[in-house]
Amino acid sequence: MTLDLSGRPGLRRGVRLVHDPVRDRMALLYPEGVLLLNETAAAVLAYCDGRRTVPAVAEALSEEYEGVSAEDVLDLLADFDARRLLASDGTGRPAQAVETKEGGGLQARPLLLVRPHDDLHPNGG
Repeated sequence: MTLDLSGRPGLRRGVRLVHDPVRDRMALLYPEGVLLLNETAAAVLAYCDGRRTVPAVAEALSEEYEGVSAEDVLDLLADFDARRLLASDGTGRPAQAVETKEGGGLQARPLLLVRPHDDLHPNGG
């Protein structure tokens, strides 16, 4: 299923949103690797809970950021969807940010939304 405006994106099974303390950045961990995120991409994922539609995610983000459009959010989420990191049929899980600890363990970390200084795409591109 291809993500569109009616999709309800959430993280696929096996994908986790984590904070990398070495790089002080959010990242998506998945079985094949790691994707480092900019702050805005992490904020978008924080609203992807498998229940909200793409326009609802954009609306929630617009309360924190200026100039957010559903099309921009869809472009970013379509990239994640193409990488098979999202489920868009309502079966995806909410992103719950965790922080890696020394020794490889994980601990819960609240995800803070801040005003971006770059665009909505991961890795600034």
